Amino acid sequence: MRDTTNRVRGTISAHPRKRDLATQFLTKVMVELRRNRPSLDLGQSWYVRYDQVRGRTFAQLWFSTNGCSWDRRGECVMCNYGHHTKVDWMEMVAFVQDGLGSIDRPVYELYVSPSGSLLDEREVPVRARHSILQLVNDFPAERFSFETRPETVTASTISELRNLVPSKRIAIGFGLESTDPWILRNCINKPNTNDTFTTAITHMSGIDLYANVSLGSAFLSPVEAVDDAVHSVNWALIHGADLALVFPMHVKGYTLLNWLHDRGLYEPPSLWSLVEVLTRLDPALVKRVIISWYRADYGVDSGVIASPTTCPNCKEAVLVALDKFREEPSIESVGRLMAIGCACRQIWMGKFEIPVQPLAERVFNIYHLLAGDLGLTEWLKERESALITEMTRAEP
Repeated sequence: MRDTTNRVRGTISAHPRKRDLATQFLTKVMVELRRNRPSLDLGQSWYVRYDQVRGRTFAQLWFSTNGCSWDRRGECVMCNYGHHTKVDWMEMVAFVQDGLGSIDRPVYELYVSPSGSLLDEREVPVRARHSILQLVNDFPAERFSFETRPETVTASTISELRNLVPSKRIAIGFGLESTDPWILRNCINKPNTNDTFTTAITHMSGIDLYANVSLGSAFLSPVEAVDDAVHSVNWALIHGADLALVFPMHVKGYTLLNWLHDRGLYEPPSLWSLVEVLTRLDPALVKRVIISWYRADYGVDSGVIASPTTCPNCKEAVLVALDKFREEPSIESVGRLMAIGCACRQIWMGKFEIPVQPLAERVFNIYHLLAGDLGLTEWLKERESALITEMTRAEP
């Protein structure tokens, strides 16, 4: 695959590395950007959303906790699931019980999430998790899925899942985002996350793995974003994931994407970029790909500021064709997407070129803008030489 980032593409390392200066900087940036973020209203302590995937009903239940532990640390520049005032473990169980009780139709797959990591005890205490898993086991669905971080998956937690949810096929989703370590550190601020990916898989015999891949990470040009998503999907499916889920980025408040968007430095990826990803995938792997978050249908209070789209003339046709791919991922479904013609597609193709300025230079220049705006100039100035060296080194 062509490397459009003007540097050597790396692969996931088997060994953890120390926190780089870029991740330290982005963490400080995110702490500042989230500093005045209001707490979420516990009046909406749970939320259920229905979806259709491959002809089957999929119910997604989110419940309130104190918030994602990585969010509190200032990591993941694109995320804002919000945070709450203190929620105790019994309240979490009650939220899930109420949410399950509201589901008013037969579902094939039940997804339950704290908008973070279900297996992270800082978010969902063990007592809450055990009770929630028992509720899930009693719920009439064939499959149960949730998200967590790879490092929370151990032989012990997998044994617990099998013992408490014996009635269902289980799937665990990891926020892989990208398999390029440079992009993970310098654009997404997810240090070390993927170092444990392959290790986690060794514990998951009999449990399915969903790998979430981002499309449209901060700082990437359209061609870089597509190349990164294609590379990451292919890598994940070849290295043990049962399914890869491609997520085009939306702009949410109190995020780096929000800051960039306000200054004309970021736009969500075009839906044509999502189409391009699907057309570039290994045909043998297409049936194991699911697309998600390509529709902006998350309600009026979702906190979404900007979403992937096309022009008004073709938007509905593109969305319908994407829906059909989601129902039936196949080469034929990709062909229907490719057959859609529109003037805006030609405009998009005009932007689909390799940037002249190397990615590291572009990112570093925006780091300077961030530092000046957020009071981090002195911090960045003291480390500028080392950071440049770090950002321009080739991956092993």
